[in-house]
Amino acid sequence: TFTWIQNDGAVALKDDKGAAVGLYKVGENRLFMLDQNGARITGALADKYILEKKQAARLTETYWKLTHVMGQPLAPTQREAFLTFKDDGNRVAGSGGCNSIAGSYELKPPNRLRLDKMASTMMACANGMDGEQKFLDVLGKVDSYQITDNRLQLLRARMAPLAEFVATQPK
Repeated sequence: TFTWIQNDGAVALKDDKGAAVGLYKVGENRLFMLDQNGARITGALADKYILEKKQAARLTETYWKLTHVMGQPLAPTQREAFLTFKDDGNRVAGSGGCNSIAGSYELKPPNRLRLDKMASTMMACANGMDGEQKFLDVLGKVDSYQITDNRLQLLRARMAPLAEFVATQPK
């Protein structure tokens, strides 16, 4: 539990027995731990005493790097395999590791997902073609998704995840 400290913009945290746990100054999407005197901690380790709000990844407008297909780690590919779901026009784009992928998607509450009109270029690459083909095959089977801790799973019914991704920055 917490208690607001009047006119100070700070909160006092307490455990389930009511014992004081810490004093924090409230900032924009941050909490700054205060010392025993209620002052902000300074010095070389000051940044270690800041709690930042972790933003959960969204399905759309996030770069999703492919890590697993049908439960197996992705084999090395020519390029990074990924998907991005764009808000504008419900478009999906990415790479299977060799070829570019594009199509459209439809979302329905709570986490239903349908990929449609998926197409890819048809280049041949020295490695990763088997994994890419498996990835392209599962895209046609997806009917839902789940995001947990910046990890995306594309699912079908109650089967094991068809494909797994991690939210990351594009290479």
